[in-house]
Amino acid sequence: MKYFSLREVADILGCTYETVRRIVKRGEMAYVQRPGCSIRVSETALNEYLERHTWPVQANPLGLSASLIESSGTSQTDENAIAQRLRMRRQQNAS
Repeated sequence: MKYFSLREVADILGCTYETVRRIVKRGEMAYVQRPGCSIRVSETALNEYLERHTWPVQANPLGLSASLIESSGTSQTDENAIAQRLRMRRQQNAS
């Protein structure tokens, strides 16, 4: 079984060392630590964490146009614009 350091886990998850350290210390990810040694995360524990914190991507579940989906970046402005367009579409359909 392969074990990863917290820095390696951070690289895999694409976050910082401190974020991974907090995740581990909160008990969200299992780890191993021998007295006087650094924390290690098993490959199994990492995969279990990823399964619990990853959601499958659905292909256009709301029937949005392709341009609307492409504009759905991670910024709050884009999310607000999408929510507003959905509200307008629902109002039009209700009329």
